Amino acid sequence: MNAPMRQPRQSTLVVKPTPREITMGVIRGVAARHGLELRDLMDPGTHPEKLEARRDALRCVKTCRPHLTNDQIAELFRVDESVVRKAVS
Repeated sequence: MNAPMRQPRQSTLVVKPTPREITMGVIRGVAARHGLELRDLMDPGTHPEKLEARRDALRCVKTCRPHLTNDQIAELFRVDESVVRKAVS
């Protein structure tokens, strides 16, 4: 009796998201909740619903990624650090 040949084991590649991808995922989620797209939150527009969504995204990023400084978050959103400080206070 011959034993059946075993198939070679396939390796499973696990790709971990980068910290930036995690942060952008948080922002995309907030944008979707507000019925907007990521670019709507990243643009410097001053439409009231975009501003509210952007503030919400700033708060969520600060909550989910507490190790990021206000300056780092401001750089990500291309806004002044005072905007972040006001949103998260």
